[in-house]
Amino acid sequence: MSLANLIAHARALLAREPAALAFGLSAALIPVLTLLLHWDSAQTAAASAILAALSTTIAAVKARPVSVPTFISGAVAIAEALAAFHVKIPAADLAMLTSVTSAVLGALLRASLTPVASLRGSGTR
Repeated sequence: MSLANLIAHARALLAREPAALAFGLSAALIPVLTLLLHWDSAQTAAASAILAALSTTIAAVKARPVSVPTFISGAVAIAEALAAFHVKIPAADLAMLTSVTSAVLGALLRASLTPVASLRGSGTR
């Protein structure tokens, strides 16, 4: 099987099953990264949490309707897990970023979040 053929199959799988591919890649990457980068157990656990959060975020973004709370939870988990790699994000900044991201995504994705029945009743489309 050629590389182009493999990439085409991966794209088709991503279109049909984004969560399966994201979680599969995440499971395959952790052992490879751990062996290549010689991480300690805390960094391996943090990388595992980051990849799981990324996989969840990809699934939340690809799902319809878009799950804003799941997307936000994934982003927060990634920010918190980065502490194992000595990236310091102050709690106040993280809280503000979470709030702003929630508000922006809520406004942008309103059509995906508002039930159609409530739109019909209000006369808004």
